[in-house]
Parts: sequence; structure tokens; C-alpha cells
Amino acid sequence: MRPIIKMILVLFGAAAFSSGACFFAGGVKEGTKTDLPDAVLKSFQKSFPGININGHDIEVVDGRTEYEIETKVNQVEMDYIYLANGTLLQTEEVIPDWSLPQVVVASVRAAHPGCDVKEAEEIVHGSAIEYEVEIEVTGKEIELLVSSDGQLLVSDHIDDETKDEADEDGD
Repeated sequence: MRPIIKMILVLFGAAAFSSGACFFAGGVKEGTKTDLPDAVLKSFQKSFPGININGHDIEVVDGRTEYEIETKVNQVEMDYIYLANGTLLQTEEVIPDWSLPQVVVASVRAAHPGCDVKEAEEIVHGSAIEYEVEIEVTGKEIELLVSSDGQLLVSDHIDDETKDEADEDGD
């Protein structure tokens, strides 16, 4: 093989490896079903037989690895978050904004008058239910986490990088 071709292949390989390493270092990694621990797959298949896995993410949250299984059933997007041992931590369901509880809508509107709701998710962990609401106010996107009793728990601006990644995913 010619030296110039070897050099190009080495540089291309190094660039591909480092970009993948940077992406994983950011906390989220996408992969195939085989990346999921057996305990996660078995727990999911036992609890939700017949539901196909469309994708998954691996994310480190507060020092622990979480496995997010992405599904879509009857046009409803559902995500299931597991620990490596197969314990289900939470479920996330994309819901229409009109189905948000009134107390949640009132809290969002009080914190951000005139906002437009872009997307809403119902998050269930244990017996607790929370709502993740993505809104737009004066051209800026904000993500809110609201308890089922209307308490505003978290409010984060969605930065351009996060927005670009979501746009690439078709979200």
C-alpha cells in the first residue's frame, strides 16, 4: 500500500475514533439491541411482550448507567428507562399538550406567560408522575419539569447544540 494512502487511512480512523469517543463522553451513546444488558432485555420483554424496540440510548446519570429503550405503539412514543440489573426506573410517554392536567398547564403559563407548548411527556417513576414540557417563548425553547400537583421542579433553556441534535433525530 502506498504511504500516502496509509497516512490517509490512519488519519481518517483516528478522526472517526475520537469523534465517537467525544460523543460517548457527552453522556449518551446510541447502539444496537446487543448493547443492552441481558437483564434489561429480559425485563423489558417480560413486562412488555410483543412491543418492538425501535432504538435505545445509554446514558450516565449521577454516576450510574441507565438504559433507555425507545418504542412506538399505535403512534404513541414510549421510552422505558432501566438499570443494568433490569430494574425499571421510569417510563416516558409523549402526550398531546391538551391532555396535560390543568394544574400543570397553569404552572407553565404562570412561569412563562404567552408561551407555546411544543411537546409534552408524562414521566412515571414509581408512584410519582411528572410532566416534561417543552415550550417556546419569544423564540427561545425551554424545557420544564412539573410535578403532577403543578410544582415547577426544573426549568432549562434548550441550547442550540441540544436543539440541533434533536432536529437531526427528527424530533
